Amino acid sequence: MDELSEKDLILAAILGDLRAFDQLALQYRSALLIIASRIVPIEESEDVVQEALVRAFHALPSLLEPAKFGSWIHSITRNCALQYHRKEKKSRSIMDWVILSEYLAADPANVLEEMESEEAVLEAVESLKPKYQVVVRLYYWGQMPQSKIAKFLNLPLTTIKWRLHEAKTQLKQLLIQRGY
Repeated sequence: MDELSEKDLILAAILGDLRAFDQLALQYRSALLIIASRIVPIEESEDVVQEALVRAFHALPSLLEPAKFGSWIHSITRNCALQYHRKEKKSRSIMDWVILSEYLAADPANVLEEMESEEAVLEAVESLKPKYQVVVRLYYWGQMPQSKIAKFLNLPLTTIKWRLHEAKTQLKQLLIQRGY
């Protein structure tokens, strides 16, 4: 089934082929995790994505435009994450990370230093407009090609390229201003 195109996988999944849906889920998993982690704590995003995939599989017969599968599953994941967030509203403090690092036998000082560096980049990304944030996260953290991001977000490829370029420019300026 590896040689099937994404369109063929989507059509097979709509017809009930679980293996085809599994392949689609694998293709989109990292992007869905990024979408979920924007709304819920990272440690909860896997559960949210699992729930979204289950909902998506059951809702496949209602997918009217198979070419929009990426944006469709993106919406389902976002909605699942929002529902979960409303129910849970959990967040992890720095102290929780230190305790976790001790449990994992890591040096808490190193963990904090690494967290500060990551925090600076994350804060810079967070300060971007949401339309830039999602492209940066999908491209860098999700390692998704620009063409796939365009399909996933249902936007023209030129828009994705521009947003990524603009986001990089803004991030560079922000990090320089903050001394990094």
